[in-house]
Amino acid sequence: MNSGMQQSGVEMTDDTHDNEVTYRDRVLGMMLGGAIGDALGAAVEFSSLSTIRRLYGPEGIKTYANAYGGRGRWTDDTQMTLFTAEGLLDADTAGATTRTEVVDHIHAAYRRWYGTQTGHGPGGSGLSALASMHHRRAPGATCLSALAQAEPGRVDHPINASKGCGGVMRVAPLGVLDDACAVANAAAALTHGHPSGWLAAGALATTIGRLLHGAHPEEAVHSGLESVRSEPDSDEVVKAVETAISLTRTAPVGAETVERLGAGWVAEEALAIAVYAFLVA
Repeated sequence: MNSGMQQSGVEMTDDTHDNEVTYRDRVLGMMLGGAIGDALGAAVEFSSLSTIRRLYGPEGIKTYANAYGGRGRWTDDTQMTLFTAEGLLDADTAGATTRTEVVDHIHAAYRRWYGTQTGHGPGGSGLSALASMHHRRAPGATCLSALAQAEPGRVDHPINASKGCGGVMRVAPLGVLDDACAVANAAAALTHGHPSGWLAAGALATTIGRLLHGAHPEEAVHSGLESVRSEPDSDEVVKAVETAISLTRTAPVGAETVERLGAGWVAEEALAIAVYAFLVA
């Protein structure tokens, strides 16, 4: 891969023993695992904890339930994650050599996603040509309004003041890059202008990048934390992740502990909940 798209020196090959987990396995597992979790939660995304327990029992939802016209249907989170991956592949195919070029391809992919949700964006091949992608799965208002504008947001030129979770929810595929943090920051800033809205994305992509190369869970989380700690205005993200780490050691594992981290509608809360769930699992 070229300099703008480099993967930390590891090629996605399958030349390994039968029982050895490969880099490709981890990448596919990351994509599939995210979609499975998303589909599991789709039916209860907007429900309170008490409602979830009333409908599904004290342990909450444990199997797919009906949502968006079927069982096991994923939400806009997985839609946008797939378009992130498509933008990354487009950048590689086009020979993108700079971070800006890579992010421009990701933005073009998001614009195609916008078209699938509204009918007003550009068409195209790939994901946007699939009928299954032209389903509204509760797309985020901030993502839609930002992608409707002529110019994308930038880290140094924010498009709004939003720190909603729509930036961090979609950047997992960027963990394959050497400069995962910077590219994820920029990719999230396309639609979310508050520093917490895009720094959470950089921390997540860094964490995933370390996991893809076999890092221990706590090591990976700390790498993600350190990738943004020195950035201006990172206090909210750093505090949220540090609180999540602390709760894995000091509080009982359960939904009530998750609620201490927030509801997940803003980026740093979504990241903290993901970190907590990952570490206690």
